Amino acid sequence: MSYTSEELAMLAYVPQMIGSAVAAASGSGLFGTGKELFASASSVLEGVKSFPNNALIKQLVPDPAVDRTKAMEQMKKTRDWAMARIKAKGVDSADKLKTQIIEDTKAAAAILASKASATEADEYRQWAMSVAEKVAKASSEGGFLGFGGEQVTAAEKALIEEIRLALGAAASEIKEDKVTTGDLGPGRKMQPKVGANVKAKATITSRPLLGRKVMITAGPTQEPIDMTHFIVNHSSGEQGYLLAEVAVALGAETVLVSGPVNLPLPPGAQVRMANTASDMLEICEQELPCDIAIFAAAVSKWRMAGSPEKLEVQIGGVRELKLIENPDISKIIATRTDKRPAIVIELTAETADVIETSRKKLLTKSCDLILVHDVGDSSGMFRADSNTLHLISAHQVETWPRLSKREVAQRLMAMLAAKLAPR
Repeated sequence: MSYTSEELAMLAYVPQMIGSAVAAASGSGLFGTGKELFASASSVLEGVKSFPNNALIKQLVPDPAVDRTKAMEQMKKTRDWAMARIKAKGVDSADKLKTQIIEDTKAAAAILASKASATEADEYRQWAMSVAEKVAKASSEGGFLGFGGEQVTAAEKALIEEIRLALGAAASEIKEDKVTTGDLGPGRKMQPKVGANVKAKATITSRPLLGRKVMITAGPTQEPIDMTHFIVNHSSGEQGYLLAEVAVALGAETVLVSGPVNLPLPPGAQVRMANTASDMLEICEQELPCDIAIFAAAVSKWRMAGSPEKLEVQIGGVRELKLIENPDISKIIATRTDKRPAIVIELTAETADVIETSRKKLLTKSCDLILVHDVGDSSGMFRADSNTLHLISAHQVETWPRLSKREVAQRLMAMLAAKLAPR
C-alpha cells in the first residue's frame, strides 16, 4: 500500500515528537534536556536496526549503517516539518505539546490501521514506544546532580500510557466495507464475499501482553579462569530467544538478557548482553520492575575465587582451582521485597527424581513456577523436542507432551499471559 507524502511525514514525525513530549512531561522544558533529546534521536535510529525487515520504517528512516548522512538528513527534515507543524498549531507549552502529540499519535494510528500490514503496524508501535521509554529513562528527575532521583517520573509514566493507548486506539477499529477481492494491503489476506456491507474487523485481542514488560534470560554465562580459559555451561540460548520472539508477538515490552550465543537477535526485543553470572544479575536488577521474569539461561554455578590471572603452564602437573558459588539469579529476584515481578519462572533440566527435585527447588527459590525438562534419557542434553516437560507450581504438576522449542515458547507465553489477564 502506498502512502502520501503527508502521511509519511506524519508517521516519521510522531516517534521523534513523542521523545520531546516525554522530556517536557518530566519538567525538562518544551524540548527536553540534551541527554533526553540524544536518547530520542538514537532510539529513532535504532528502529531500523530493531526491525530490519519493516518496509514502512525503512521509508521513514534510512538505515544509518548503510548511509548515516542520509539518515541524519531525513531526521533533520522530519524535525523541521515537526517545528513548522507545532508552530502552526500554536504549541508554546508542555501541556499543549502533550495534547498535540496525543492527537497526532491517534492520526498516525489511523494511517497504520488503514494502510499498514498487521506486522508493520505492530512493529511501528513498538518502535514508537521504545522512543518514549528510552527518553523517560535518559535522566533521573528530582535528585542532586543526577543521583537519588526518580528514574521515570509519574508524569512521564502517565504520558507514556496515554501514548500507548493512542497508538493502539485505531487498531481495534479497522473496518473494510464490501470486502470482496483485491488487495487489502501488504500482509493482509483477501476474504471471500459473504454479503453486502461485510465488515472485516481487526482487534488487538491477540496481543494480551500489550502494556506488560517481560524479562527473559538466555544462553550460557562464561566465568573466566584466566585470560584465555573460562567455565561455561552448555546452552545454545535458542529456547530463551524463541520465548522473547513470542513475547514480542504478544505485545510485551520484551527485554532479553543474553549470555554469549550465536543466534540472530529477535526483532522487537531489547537485547542486553551479559558475560558472567554477576553481569546477568546486575542487568536483571536494572530492568525491574517487570510483570514476568523468565529465567532460561544456563548460568554457571561456579566462578573463580579472587581475580582471574594467567595460569602458568605445568607440563604433566596438576593445577588446583579455587571456586566459589555464583549468585542464584532467579532466587534473588524471586525473594525481593520490592519490585518483585508478578510471575517468576525458571526453566531447568533434571536427570533424576525430576518432579520431587523441582518441587524442592520451587520452594527454596521462591519461584512461582518451574518448567523442568526430564533429560534422564538423553545424556543430560537439553532437547525440548525429545524430552518430557513438567510445569511445577505450588499446588500441582502439569505434564506436557513432547514439543518443539517454538511450541514450548508459544504454550508457555500463552499460559503466562492468561495468568496476568484481568478476571
